[in-house]
Amino acid sequence: MLHLVNVLDYADAGKIDPHSPEDGSFDNLDLDNIRRFVQMDIRLRAQGEETVDYGRTIPSIARQVLVSFWEKPRTGFHYEEIEGLEKPVDFGSKKLDVPWSEEAYLRFKKSGDVKGLLLEHVTPIKELWKYLIELEKNDELIKSDEDWEREAGTYLRNNYRIAVVTKEQATGIDKYSGRDTNPFRNHPFCRYEKARRKAVEDVLQKEDPAREAAAGLDLSRFVHPGIKK
Repeated sequence: MLHLVNVLDYADAGKIDPHSPEDGSFDNLDLDNIRRFVQMDIRLRAQGEETVDYGRTIPSIARQVLVSFWEKPRTGFHYEEIEGLEKPVDFGSKKLDVPWSEEAYLRFKKSGDVKGLLLEHVTPIKELWKYLIELEKNDELIKSDEDWEREAGTYLRNNYRIAVVTKEQATGIDKYSGRDTNPFRNHPFCRYEKARRKAVEDVLQKEDPAREAAAGLDLSRFVHPGIKK
């Protein structure tokens, strides 16, 4: 039997698992490393918005840094087994202890593979990185390493969430809620609800698969394989 959850009611929906001892030392090490890259990004962009002052393009490092130091160590599934979500995955283990849209789950069960499905960052990577940049620049709030670890850790634990959706749903969510923004920090899945409502209202795009997918999102019927009744 499917265990369906309302991702707006389930406070921990999509959160990645903690991966640290009780004293939080692993978290703090990862947060400190993330901060080093945040500081480097700030210094580079102080020379220019897109290029440094002798014409070199500034690399976009947000995804690689956050996935390497925060996501991969804390996800319940093994990346080497599902790299790119192109291989079948084991629903009977903790490897997929994240919410799936009902459409994505049923498509997987029918086809036996994950073609056409995506791991979606509920709060987009660029929004996560933007917040960390703003946090590092906040001299009134961040006066010590401990301040950074507390504030950045609290933010990432609440807002770094992932879900599995169809490619059409991901496109619709980006189109109707903004690819790089998520103002709903108290509950990141509100971004999905915003996309659903705007897609329903967009009657001029009736034949658009992305609009139809977003309009049909039912946030009360996400499948959460890691939860047992």
